[in-house]
Amino acid sequence: SVTIGMNELVTSLDPPTDWAIAATWIHMNIFDCLVWRNRETAEFEPWLAESYEQVSDTVWKLKLREGVTFHNGEEFNADAVKWTYERILGDETMITYNQWLFIKEIRVLSPFEVEIETATPEPAFLSKISGTGCGVQAPVAGQKQKDEGAEYTPIGTGPFQFVEWVKDDRIVLAANESYWGGAPDIKTLTWKAIPEVSTRVAN
Repeated sequence: SVTIGMNELVTSLDPPTDWAIAATWIHMNIFDCLVWRNRETAEFEPWLAESYEQVSDTVWKLKLREGVTFHNGEEFNADAVKWTYERILGDETMITYNQWLFIKEIRVLSPFEVEIETATPEPAFLSKISGTGCGVQAPVAGQKQKDEGAEYTPIGTGPFQFVEWVKDDRIVLAANESYWGGAPDIKTLTWKAIPEVSTRVAN
């Protein structure tokens, strides 16, 4: 088990609604994006997308990783990608709404292939689809929560899955033992709010 003392926690566990650095650190243990930046080389790498190619000035084709499941057992596929990003584009109240307006249309070509058409030629495409709110969410559970007005529960494909959130106190995550990238060595990850610096250091 590992406990991380933070000066602040998230205001939301829904990635497109909180883009503070502290929130991103926590979100990206629960969710995966289509591409991700290698922390050593700074190069973009396929992640939930197995490969990608630019087929025209404004169209990118992405082949998705097969055999990946969300924490609730739902299958990761092209429909999940389309639902995740169209959800942002359909809600102007989301803090990341303007950040995703570079997308004109998302087309499902097959269960594991999507095309993303941009509004204009977008040289920063890979950077933008790995930015805040990029974590792909479970669409069936997410739509059900939305329709029922239920409290948001984060369900991603990431190395850790949500266990508990005690607001202004702690967030507890458990290892996703079936993670497509391999089960984490850490089994329980706790993010603890300790705003006072000397107290945080002492702990």
